[in-house]
Amino acid sequence: MPRSPGHGPDFETRRQEIIDKAAALFVKKGYAATGIAEVGDVAGLGRGALLPVRCGSVSSGGMADCAS
Repeated sequence: MPRSPGHGPDFETRRQEIIDKAAALFVKKGYAATGIAEVGDVAGLGRGALLPVRCGSVSSGGMADCAS
C-alpha cells in the first residue's frame, strides 16, 4: 500500500517533542556546543533524520529564522 501524501496524524506532536528535547539540550550544553547527532540521539532519531538548516536553502523548509 503506498504511503499517503503529507504528514501522519501525529506529526505535530512528534515535531514538538523533538523541538522540546533539542531546546533542553541547548540549555544544558549551549547551542554552539550541541551537534545535530546529539539532538538526534536524545530525540530517538536516526543519524540522517535531521539536516542542518541554512538560510535560504531548500532544507530550511522556510522555517529558519534567518533575520539575525
